[in-house]
Amino acid sequence: SNSNSNSNSNSSQLVNELASRKPTPLSLKNMYLYAISGSSNSNNAYPKQRLRNAVFLHRELPIRIAQRAAELHSLPYGLAQTTSVRRVSKIYEDYVSVLSSLPAPDTEENERMFTECLRGMVMDRSDVPQAVNEGLKGLKDARREVLTPRSLKMLDSSLYAFFLARVGLRFLTEHHIACSPSPSSPLTGGLIDAKCSPLSECLAVASHVEAVVTRRYGACPDIDVVAPDAKGQGKTMTYVPTHLRYMVGELLTNACVATVRRHGG
Repeated sequence: SNSNSNSNSNSSQLVNELASRKPTPLSLKNMYLYAISGSSNSNNAYPKQRLRNAVFLHRELPIRIAQRAAELHSLPYGLAQTTSVRRVSKIYEDYVSVLSSLPAPDTEENERMFTECLRGMVMDRSDVPQAVNEGLKGLKDARREVLTPRSLKMLDSSLYAFFLARVGLRFLTEHHIACSPSPSSPLTGGLIDAKCSPLSECLAVASHVEAVVTRRYGACPDIDVVAPDAKGQGKTMTYVPTHLRYMVGELLTNACVATVRRHGG
């Protein structure tokens, strides 16, 4: 229908316009200060800094989401035209439209409405990677010619850039949600821990990996987590524990599974 056609055209124009803008660079330190400054609440008044943070995100997120949609649209070798990738592109475009239609979260009520909207937008972590994987499989089935090493490298670079930027997008969204005040959860640094212990996190991940690999394969090599020296045992840093756990977990799981398979476990 004409109305749907006009709506899609307007949505595409909005996405293209926002995608052309430059996102605001942010450091981990900035994001930590974003959380703790937004949680200061000496007089039980809604933190003014949190409202400023929300207004910033209200302006910033549509730009970053539009850029992810644009990247999906430009994936090479027909991947952008596969059904599953087009479905994800449409989801991102809808997010842009929804966020752009919300009032500026410069009041307590509007900020809570904005945050609830973000909660609904945080998709399952496997949705987008799974959709891209399905697109790659469909692309492989549909193509008669084999992609050259150069073509594969270009495709890999495009996907790497997309997923790397997606990590930042998800972090911004989830960090704001994690900083949200609630009766059951005191305000903290959001996803960032100012005293993250690499040793403690690695020990916990190693124990988990050993249990998972043993359960799945019946055996697992021992994982020794060793601090470089006595001082290193108590060292902490400002970091995102969930990201550290994921990276270490992937490395250890891959290494353990490869070892078990190599030695016939």
